[in-house]
Amino acid sequence: MTTAAQAARSETVDDELLKAYLASRPEDYPTPPLNQAAAQFLDEAFEKKTTGDGFCTGYYEPELNGALHRHGPYTHPIYRKPPDLTPDQPYHDRKAITDGALNGQGLELAWLRDPVEAFFLHIQGSGRVRLDDGQVMRVGFAGKNGHPYRSIGKILVERGLFALEDVTAQALKDWLADHPEDAERLMNENPSYVFFDARPQLTETDGPIGTAGVPLTPLISVAADPQHHPLGSLIHVEYHPATGLKNGYAIVQDTGGAIKGAGRIDIFTGSGNEAGDLAGALKHPVRVTTFAPRKAPT
Repeated sequence: MTTAAQAARSETVDDELLKAYLASRPEDYPTPPLNQAAAQFLDEAFEKKTTGDGFCTGYYEPELNGALHRHGPYTHPIYRKPPDLTPDQPYHDRKAITDGALNGQGLELAWLRDPVEAFFLHIQGSGRVRLDDGQVMRVGFAGKNGHPYRSIGKILVERGLFALEDVTAQALKDWLADHPEDAERLMNENPSYVFFDARPQLTETDGPIGTAGVPLTPLISVAADPQHHPLGSLIHVEYHPATGLKNGYAIVQDTGGAIKGAGRIDIFTGSGNEAGDLAGALKHPVRVTTFAPRKAPT
């Protein structure tokens, strides 16, 4: 890469970092001076609080084939949030919903071709559904049924069917495809179920909406535990060399049911198959540094 190209890429990353920071900036976080580079501003405006070892995975926005109405191969629904869902008590579990607990209520948001892809859409929490008429519908997390998430990868490891180091999203999809008689039963062992809504306000270039209420930015937005990292807060991540990712600042703009602990982060890698490949391969140790705004001198 030429020096000019490197500079242009650096400016693009810098702009995206600053845009992400401003989109979800907490009220007590400073505003950057006009035309100051993002990295310089963050270095000057913030001071380190803690640094510790952690673990990083990745997530992405999948693209799936679907239809607004059930027909032909489109037989697997994703549902809107039921009106009788309440946050203080568990709802129907995955098996009950798969067996038809929501039939006849008109809650189907879209119909997908592949039950395995539908299952992984629940894990990612957002997606792009390419409809049979050529349009693309963006869908995002609207709620869940209140049951705990259980990893099917861990289940297969516990049963001696996988080595832990071999568990990736693609390996799990391949196993489910190769074992159709066991696939539904295994997926139903994860009782957690996610409901979706349409996101027509998003443009083609926007990322999905995270918990912070703003579009996510690839390789800048992360999901973290809000007990340790408030939404909008700034962290710095030192990645394991095997990830191929460059160390740098990230913005906490999302959360996840399995993302617990001060060092546990899940980085958003983008949309589509290439982003999915990267997300599926990420399961590496990291070092996470937290920051707080510098106090004005007295």
